[in-house]
Amino acid sequence: CVVVADLGRTHHVDDVAGLAELAEPLGYSAIWCVEHHFDREYSMCPDNIQLLTYLAAKTETVEIGSAILNIYSRTPGALLQTAAGLDNVSQGRAILGLVGLRAGERGPTGLDRSC
Repeated sequence: CVVVADLGRTHHVDDVAGLAELAEPLGYSAIWCVEHHFDREYSMCPDNIQLLTYLAAKTETVEIGSAILNIYSRTPGALLQTAAGLDNVSQGRAILGLVGLRAGERGPTGLDRSC
């Protein structure tokens, strides 16, 4: 599988799409994108559903997965709608990986998950 973890200053979405298009004929089974907000050391893909939807439109057979999708940055309804949209564009190839915040992390939500 291919994991896309950083879309910082060095990568453009078309570069990532090129990797996805290259990985597919080479036999890779999945492409995963990591979402994490406001942390350039870990990932700079603040909305991996948008990126995954774009990659789904550029590929035909590889599974498209969110390595993490932060459940605290979306309402349940918005999460379901975006996941359904990704599943539709990917024609059933979407894999949804969900996560909360890391221990002690507040992020933009202000929630402290250390307790």
